Amino acid sequence: MAQDTRRVQTAVLGSPDSDHPLSLPTDRKEAAHYLSRYKGKRFFCGRHLGGCGWELMPKLYGDRVCHFAHHPDPKGVAPICERRYSGPDSADHLYIHRGLTTGLGKAGVAQPFRGTLVKGQCTDLLVNPGRNRSAIKVQFVNLPPDVWTKEDEELRARLGRVDWLLGPYALGNAKYLLNRDGYALRVRCEQQGSTRVVKIGTETRDGDLEWSELKDCDISEQGIITPLLRKRRPTTTRLAASTTRFPGFPLDVEDIVIYPQEASTRPIAGPGIPEGSHVAAADVRIGEGEPIPARIMVPSRVDLLVGEPYALVKPASVNAMKGVTHATPVWTVFSAGLSTIRPAGPPNVSLSQALTPRPTPASPVPVSAPQEKKTRSPEQFRKLIRHVLTSLIQDMRLARREGDYRLLLRLLADNDESLKVLRQPQYRKERETVEELRRWAAAREETNALIERDVRRQSAALIEQIDRARASGKLEDARHKIDALRKTLVRVSTGNPKFGAEVRKLREREAWLEKALAERDRADRARAAAARAESVRAKHHDRLREVLDQLLKAEIAGETDEVRKLYNEGRSLLRKLGAHATPSEKRQLSLTAQWLSAVPTHGRARDENSAGESEEISASASHELAVSNAVTMTTTDLKQATTDLRTLTTQVGDRLSGILRKVARDQSTISLRDLAQEVGADDWLCVIALVEVDEAAGSEGPLLSALVTSPDAKACPEFCAVLAGLGYEVPQTDRALDIVWRREVARTHAFYAASPRDMPPRLVPVRTVTS
Repeated sequence: MAQDTRRVQTAVLGSPDSDHPLSLPTDRKEAAHYLSRYKGKRFFCGRHLGGCGWELMPKLYGDRVCHFAHHPDPKGVAPICERRYSGPDSADHLYIHRGLTTGLGKAGVAQPFRGTLVKGQCTDLLVNPGRNRSAIKVQFVNLPPDVWTKEDEELRARLGRVDWLLGPYALGNAKYLLNRDGYALRVRCEQQGSTRVVKIGTETRDGDLEWSELKDCDISEQGIITPLLRKRRPTTTRLAASTTRFPGFPLDVEDIVIYPQEASTRPIAGPGIPEGSHVAAADVRIGEGEPIPARIMVPSRVDLLVGEPYALVKPASVNAMKGVTHATPVWTVFSAGLSTIRPAGPPNVSLSQALTPRPTPASPVPVSAPQEKKTRSPEQFRKLIRHVLTSLIQDMRLARREGDYRLLLRLLADNDESLKVLRQPQYRKERETVEELRRWAAAREETNALIERDVRRQSAALIEQIDRARASGKLEDARHKIDALRKTLVRVSTGNPKFGAEVRKLREREAWLEKALAERDRADRARAAAARAESVRAKHHDRLREVLDQLLKAEIAGETDEVRKLYNEGRSLLRKLGAHATPSEKRQLSLTAQWLSAVPTHGRARDENSAGESEEISASASHELAVSNAVTMTTTDLKQATTDLRTLTTQVGDRLSGILRKVARDQSTISLRDLAQEVGADDWLCVIALVEVDEAAGSEGPLLSALVTSPDAKACPEFCAVLAGLGYEVPQTDRALDIVWRREVARTHAFYAASPRDMPPRLVPVRTVTS
């Protein structure tokens, strides 16, 4: 069975069911370096890619795109590969799966790929960050509103918390998340060097969209916290507890803290649910125990801060409910309302917020009720400021460890107003640490700026050199310069947006070079083929000249058998040469055919073999001359016959020339039979003489032979023999022959008319120039 031969850029490592993706770079050097990491490993057309599971092998080229290809299948046992997607992005769902699972740290657990493939395309993917009840749902295609709502309810009922990540083709669902949570998370993969990097985008209601690498995000059982979300909402400190007390019914609210996981409650109805209820997913903490995933139901809609602590308003109760959207019971807490609580520990707020005294409620009260105000003490403010500074310095140190000076400078700029507090003497240690980090970032920024200027300068010079080499057709020089430009841009990363113009120019010139090298290779192959063909033709011409020389000697010597043998070989060489045969070569073989036609047949033994050979020669000679009646001569002296034949041809030509001029002046035609009778010669002799008559008229003169017709006054078949003898290309169809013949008749009549007219242009192809 023939295996699929399409270009395949992605594969999986180790086995057909592996979820370890590979994306082969298209450049030969990059591909070789990439494959060096996997020496001795096997690659497969993975089933999680929609592939057939057959083994793949890398194909590396210098003038074409590198790719994977299916292993040969000489036994015909391989399955038919119906893989629809094979480009560099066809394995992005596997890269996202591995990025989410390997980026979980200690909270993660080994888990297989759990995605849905429809016609080779992954539509969704589910990842559990840990053993707790929470999940990350990656959606690659849009879902209708009712389907999305139902699936979200089911996942939350079963897993407690679900973070949705939307792929590039599922952005239609972003509005649901924006309306509910105030933000939506996107996901995509970008090519950086020879690897695919997972990026997480945070879109907010005000239209902001910030992309971050997955390594910059926090992933735990609480979901995904991107750098933008880290600025917008605080994280909750989880305290370990040795025991967990489960609530009963009715519910005592004094020790219970609610941490909402949604930005607002939404309407809900069903059996056992009070009318007008609104619900939201939340974590419930009892005392200092671990949070428990649950649903919170209140009588009306409430806007919430995700992750902020809230208290329940009495009366409250708890029940394990089973609904239409979930099959297993879910803890549901009913409450008359929710009230905000300030956390016991210092929250993650800005210094400007911390320096401004803020009221805090002394006890839980309903959201809608006025709150009792209480001012923090100076000691509480100092602790809060020091905590915020410590958190900021930790983020800056983390950015330095990762070499991300841009993030560090961004943190300094975002907190510039707040960092003025460092002027106070009690924060001297924090001020020195911040200044040290600032100096490091500034030095890195300066160094990077120098590198960028150097790369920009070198790139401009290399692009100019490439264009000069391109204009002069120096492909090898252009190739070296393009390689140098690629290596230069790698210094600042080809994904750097500052160098987008240079990268586009590099891609344009790489595409041009690939096309130009392919064209050059095709031209080289064509020239090599033409040279080989010319060499073969030269050998044929050399041999044909030897054959013609031997034919002349054999004719003079009267060696009939040798003439026939050489004539057959000459015709074979003529067929091989085709249109490259010269008129002189064709003419000499035509004369040999005439000579053989004039050979007497009664003096030669007629055994079976010689009879067959005679018939073959007569047939070829008749075809050469297009004469239907072959005649024989009565003399037995072949030398004298040849001399007499040529003399007789000249004499017959003189007589028929006069007859045909009279026919031309009469604006008429004459049949070959009538012409032969008037001249007193055989048909074949008249045809030979016609060639000499028309040859004397020159290449621009009229062809008197065109006036010689068949008995039905149409183009005579012997006209083809005359054209061939004159060195013209013979028409290959009856239609073409008729058109050419009628035009030559018109030309001849115009030339010999009583009042000569301008001859119309000749349709028969011009004479072939003798090489």
